[in-house]
Amino acid sequence: MKRLLVVLVLLVLSSAPAWAQCTYTIGDGVNLSASEMVNIIDFFGLDVGLGPDWTLCIAPGVYELDPADGWPVVLPAHAPEIVGADGAEATVLVGDGSMGAFLLADGAQGRFNGLTFRTFGEAIALADLLAETTLEFTDNVMEYCASGLHVLQHDAIVSRNVFRYNVGRAIDVSGINGTVDQNEICYNGHGASFIYGRAFRGNHVHHNDGFGVWMSLGGNGIITYNLIEENGGEGVVTSTFGAETIEHNVIRGNLIGVRYYPLSATRAFSFHYNDLYDNTLFDVQCDASGGRFDLDATDNWWGTTDPLEISEHIFDCNDDPAVTRCVLFDPWCYAPGCEGATPVEAHSWGSIKALYR
Repeated sequence: MKRLLVVLVLLVLSSAPAWAQCTYTIGDGVNLSASEMVNIIDFFGLDVGLGPDWTLCIAPGVYELDPADGWPVVLPAHAPEIVGADGAEATVLVGDGSMGAFLLADGAQGRFNGLTFRTFGEAIALADLLAETTLEFTDNVMEYCASGLHVLQHDAIVSRNVFRYNVGRAIDVSGINGTVDQNEICYNGHGASFIYGRAFRGNHVHHNDGFGVWMSLGGNGIITYNLIEENGGEGVVTSTFGAETIEHNVIRGNLIGVRYYPLSATRAFSFHYNDLYDNTLFDVQCDASGGRFDLDATDNWWGTTDPLEISEHIFDCNDDPAVTRCVLFDPWCYAPGCEGATPVEAHSWGSIKALYR
């Protein structure tokens, strides 16, 4: 009998809509009260004693949030996961173009899932610039905002979101740990920028007005398995003190594929197994910064097997005496993907290419 009851409960849960799993559901499809949200968060988090271990759902609807009603809401350390009851297409939060929806207090766990954020200044920001927060931002849409996701935190997961038509940078975060993966980042002023270590993987970054991805300062970033294409500026910009890995990406159709100017004279850099081609000016451009050392760009596919064509799409020490580093691209892959491909035999094309500049 007990086993039958357990099976029946599991069947009910598996067939129930997403919001049936919510601890509490707020909103009537049109009106969403900031004060009610604050009271509910304090009640379940403090009075009931759940802390942050519960879920607050917002019912499907389009909600225009008015600063006069108490928005943005400051989320405390005991704030729950905030979920759109029926997914991002059904639950839309609309700002006035200047305000945000939420502020993360010191120590808060910002967790958002299945929401659309539309026409905000910064939809999610910090109440304190020194706050040590964590962020989980998954399966959301952020569109038509002055800037996209702009948060300073130490740990972050930003996955399976769509960032589109935002005026500034779609993603502008800094922190020590975290991943940004499987997002679509398109038609923004710029794509994504990061300070300090960040794993950026499996994203589609396209048709942004400026750069696609910018990794700066602390470094130790990993940019892998992304499709970065048709951006009005650079596909990838790297300007760091630390190590970086740029591997297994397709970088095509941008103004410049990869712009490279490290901020230290020596550092580790892994730049292999990428497809770089059809970028308007250069596939790789080195800037006059840092010390004298070469960029190892071997084992990449450049859209051609002709070394002179490859060299014509690289800007380095052979093009400007102020640039102190050369790009070493030999051996190169002879097919897209590079996986399983045998690079061509090395022929010292680095010295030959200088003769054709």
